[in-house]
Amino acid sequence: MHTCFAIIYFITAIYFMDQQQEATSALQRICAALDPFILEDTNTSLLGGYTGVALFYAYYYQLTGNEEHLDKVHHIIEKCLQALSEEPMNGSHCSGIAGVSWCIQHLGTMGFIEADDTDDTFADIDLLVADFMASELAEGRNDFLHHGLGTALYFLERLPAEIARYGALGIAYADSAFAPAFGVSAANDGALRVTLSKQTSVGTVRYTTDGSVPTAASPAYAKPLDFPANDKVTLRAATFTSDALALSAPRTQRVDADALLGRDGNDLASCSEQAEPMRVVGARSHGSRPIYKTDVDNMCWRWPHAPLNEVKRIALSVDRVAWQFGDEATGAVVRKKTGAAGDIEIHIDACDGPLLAHASLASAPGELTADVTTPASAGAHDVCILATGDPRDGVWTLAHIALQKGGAAKSRASN
Repeated sequence: MHTCFAIIYFITAIYFMDQQQEATSALQRICAALDPFILEDTNTSLLGGYTGVALFYAYYYQLTGNEEHLDKVHHIIEKCLQALSEEPMNGSHCSGIAGVSWCIQHLGTMGFIEADDTDDTFADIDLLVADFMASELAEGRNDFLHHGLGTALYFLERLPAEIARYGALGIAYADSAFAPAFGVSAANDGALRVTLSKQTSVGTVRYTTDGSVPTAASPAYAKPLDFPANDKVTLRAATFTSDALALSAPRTQRVDADALLGRDGNDLASCSEQAEPMRVVGARSHGSRPIYKTDVDNMCWRWPHAPLNEVKRIALSVDRVAWQFGDEATGAVVRKKTGAAGDIEIHIDACDGPLLAHASLASAPGELTADVTTPASAGAHDVCILATGDPRDGVWTLAHIALQKGGAAKSRASN
């Protein structure tokens, strides 16, 4: 357990860096205890062996700039690479090939070792780890440390390197896991507050506020961004690795007063509290095929506290996905249709609340506009958007919804 305790003490020491002398002394003692360990130990594993110690030395080098610690990292990685080629290992993250390989890849991603020196190693390892993960998950062995789920961390660390390879080969790939998503809300002082998020923790989101394309030198997103409500800002964001590789194409959000009136469907809540939304590929063919986050057996979305003051029309962009979710069939929510094609219905306060607007799906997929038929009272209301019909006949997905007071909404984010 040397690795586990070393990392815990390292983190604790950094946390109490205001007590610098004591922290420095503690780190020096840890280092002195680990030096003979890495020379004598024959346990390769990440958690209890010398592989994990490489993490300690790498971040100790980052803290101190002492090249001696980086030399130890390189020594350990050489031992790891030899062990991968000579020793039998299971596939687990804790004590097997997934954990050892994750550590090597992580150190390369962070710039502690030359990634080019290890590229050939991973071609075969990808297949071995994938086979281990598939067999473990198929048998229901999901434990993170010892069984199937931990291997996902290896593949997550591998993604940036694979993306760089795809780019060099001219192979298109879906960047949705890294793509920044925008959330626009009203701040307490009347300003517009924008939050940026992404599906994975890999990479850093960087942004510009003048409409220019973000680069690896652009400001890093660290906290919500506030803009005056009367400003008109073109916010663009993309995700980058620590060595300046772009993991996603830039995404764009217009930030002005109208931005509060629109939401992407992926940012809306599901109507089924117990459901875990799935990510499905849309069918619309223009440009790259979109990815939707949706509850496939309940075509229903909630927009809490939607600003309905003076709203006259509602614009919607909808898509449809063929039913291919057999396991969910018994839970499919079927709503009575008023026409052959079905409708989009928009209710206020609850899904069985007053009908605010509706639009026929006869011309969908595509853009729809619904006139408000039951004016809402002043203020914000929860809004429920639902599609009628049987999802097993084709799952309707919501790409975007925009509330319109007079002209067309201008709030839609774009790629």
